[in-house]
Amino acid sequence: MTQQTTDGTATVLQRNQFKYVPAGTGPAYWGPGDQVTFLITGEETGGAFFMAEVSVPPGGGPPPHVHNREEESFRLLRGTLTIQAGGKTLNASPGDFVHIPRGMVHSFQNTGNVHAKFLLCGHASGL
Repeated sequence: MTQQTTDGTATVLQRNQFKYVPAGTGPAYWGPGDQVTFLITGEETGGAFFMAEVSVPPGGGPPPHVHNREEESFRLLRGTLTIQAGGKTLNASPGDFVHIPRGMVHSFQNTGNVHAKFLLCGHASGL
């Protein structure tokens, strides 16, 4: 397993080592409508899961999409999200938890006036 550092080099992360990611660090990527900052990657966990912090600006969020390889679970930390999944629409508030099975079309939108933030865990089903 490898760990990407801020200078672009990679270091080996052994299974018996811990990982520390200071607040505000980690590789960040802008997706369609949100920013994803990876805290630990699937490569680092041997494919078991990944965890990221997601920030969604007001009005932002991805269009309907589906994940065929992993399930998603997230806990909203700040803001509000309108989530569409499995033919249902729900409004999530801080502290709420959402689980979306793989293969389910879903989307979300920040319907509030502050950046929404949530912790996202992507994991293989059956674990």
